[in-house]
Amino acid sequence: KSDKLNGSSSTIKDAIPVSAKYGLNIDSLTERIYSCVVDGGLLADAALLTNERHYSHLNSIMLSVNSVKNGLKDNTPADIIAEDVRVMLHDLGEITGTISSEDILNNIFGKFCIGK
Repeated sequence: KSDKLNGSSSTIKDAIPVSAKYGLNIDSLTERIYSCVVDGGLLADAALLTNERHYSHLNSIMLSVNSVKNGLKDNTPADIIAEDVRVMLHDLGEITGTISSEDILNNIFGKFCIGK
């Protein structure tokens, strides 16, 4: 806040003194924030998780995906693989909202003739 500087220079490196009351340096602050987000890598392809519950479900999904991949590679019976898919769908549904795992599984197994 520029009114708190009392004419002295800021002790924070690269600080932008702003005043919402007088509209001082608002554009400069906006540009700096934009630059930090875009050029600073905050919009990278990596996901940012702020919810512990989502993190837990995504870890479970990752374990299930690895189990399905290994099961397919090792010719594991389809009904065992289907259980891992059900776990994945349940965890995904917990993050995104309710989804019908039976409909999705029927679609997958119907198109690829797995487990018939």
